[in-house]
This record gives sequence, C-alpha cells and structure tokens, in this order.
Amino acid sequence: MSSKKKSDAAPATLIVQHILITWTKASRGGPLAERRSEIPVAFPVPHPPPVYDRNENYIVHKVDFGERNEFVSPIRSQTILRSIDTKFSTTNCTVEFTDAVADVVYEWRSGAPEQKFFDKSGTPVPVRKRLNVETGKWVRVEYNVRFSGYDCGNWFYEHSIINVALATPESLDIFVTSKPSAEFQQLSHLW
Repeated sequence: MSSKKKSDAAPATLIVQHILITWTKASRGGPLAERRSEIPVAFPVPHPPPVYDRNENYIVHKVDFGERNEFVSPIRSQTILRSIDTKFSTTNCTVEFTDAVADVVYEWRSGAPEQKFFDKSGTPVPVRKRLNVETGKWVRVEYNVRFSGYDCGNWFYEHSIINVALATPESLDIFVTSKPSAEFQQLSHLW
C-alpha cells in the first residue's frame, strides 16, 4: 500500500490556446487592418470532449482569423486533445510539458524579418525566451512574421498569440478572467 496521501484537488491540466491571424498585402492598411487589430488576444476555451483524460491528454484550442471573411469572426475554432507526450509547436514557439511543469519557449526559426540579438562580442544570436507556467497561472507569447510564397513570391503575414495555462478543467475561462503571470512579445514592423 502506498504511503502517499491522495489529494481531493483536481490535478492541473495543460491548456494551450493558439490564435492565428493571417493576411496578405490586401489588408495591410485601411479598414481591414483596423478590424484585424481589434481581434481579442484571448477567448474562453470550449469544453473538451467527454472522453478527455487529463493524465493522458492536454487541451488545445485553435482559433484562426483571416481575410476570407474580413476578420469578422473566426474562420476556424477547434478544441482538440493532444497526447501529453506530444509537444505543441507553432512557427516560432514550442510548449514543453514534463513532470507537471510547462515551459513556453519562443525561438525565432523562420519568417521575416530575421529576429536576433547580439552578444557581448557582437555575434548575432537568435532571439530565445522561456516562460515557466505555474499551476493556476498562465502566460502569453505573441509574435508576428512575414513569409514569401515559394511558387509566386507573394507575401503573406502571420500574427500568433499563444496562451498557455496549467489550470483545472473547470477554469477554461482563465484567459479572459485573469491576467497572464508573464508575457513575451516579438512584434516587428512588417512592411
């Protein structure tokens, strides 16, 4: 028999929300740019499927906006479950979850303009930032990039907002009812 005392408190669940906003030169300025800037940086997370097991899965809420509907409402809003053994990644951000500890790591990997700092010797080093997520808290990473299409050379843009919490499944509104405990922004002027 185990000597560990069983806790009545529900264990924390990893909750990841990725808000992805994409556009082309057509909405870089004017009314569409204004509408794009009004998109919230957080949403309540819908309930996961009833077969959800917090010891095996974590919650991912993806919300996509784009020019197709002039940024009026999400083009897609989807809640999925990911295996606890699988990292969540975006273009330049990774969520790592091990032993009930979550880290959100921003590291520039692609997109323009290139993101880098310079060390004391003047050598360029990529931007890298790690945010730790404590139980009952959440963090936000926000960045934007520009890409060029391989086939046609047209530019398109992405603005990613990644909200990450370690909270109980009853706290799916944590991103809209509280403030992040830490934030990191890498927002460039995208010409």
